[in-house]
Amino acid sequence: MLIDASKVIGCNKELLQASSWAMENVALANAAIDVLRSSCDLKLPSDDHVTMLRLAIRLINSAGAGGDALVSGYYQPAAAQIRDLIEVGFLIDLFRRQPQKIQEWRTSDHLARKKNFSAFELRKALNRDDQLSEDKRADAYQFFTSHGTHADPDSIELTSPNRMTAVGPFPDRDRLVGLSFDLARYLAAGTEYFVLWLLQQDTGIGPHVKVVADYINSFRGLCSELAVRTTDPRG
Repeated sequence: MLIDASKVIGCNKELLQASSWAMENVALANAAIDVLRSSCDLKLPSDDHVTMLRLAIRLINSAGAGGDALVSGYYQPAAAQIRDLIEVGFLIDLFRRQPQKIQEWRTSDHLARKKNFSAFELRKALNRDDQLSEDKRADAYQFFTSHGTHADPDSIELTSPNRMTAVGPFPDRDRLVGLSFDLARYLAAGTEYFVLWLLQQDTGIGPHVKVVADYINSFRGLCSELAVRTTDPRG
């Protein structure tokens, strides 16, 4: 709206469509969105269920905003949305493991939520549950924090092609293709955590339950295929 990015969008769409690897990332992201959108039509009975569905919507919105920013040539804001996917994924993962935490999070005041459910506390709880000594969750979160949300010298890589300062958006194959993978994989991770929670719930009886199940099967099939894919991001 403020800057005409139509030429950048056209160029980046051509770059995306020319990369089989990038289009596989797009397909995975679309499959995850199908799961999340269809799940929001289920009749789930409690405030805890509504809370989880709202987190699913947060994943949809963050992925959509990130995808739009990415295609428009705004790579730093795209990275910020990927960080949001990571943090919301942490929250959903904790809640599917410890459902009693949903009400605590929902009803806590701001200070208690900040103390008990910060990104650091979420990572610590998940790492403890997984018995991990390495904090790989922190590596991912901090990378997208420094490149996406904080004013950090490292973030120059996303706004400066060949480290030359650019004014406004610009088309760029490597940033576009690389971030398409990050967006897809962290959206897929959050979606899988949501699916694991959803499959534990009593969703009632109705035709839409089968629709969600079909989307879940398609999504998980794509996850399995991409785990062993042979396409090359450089191609």
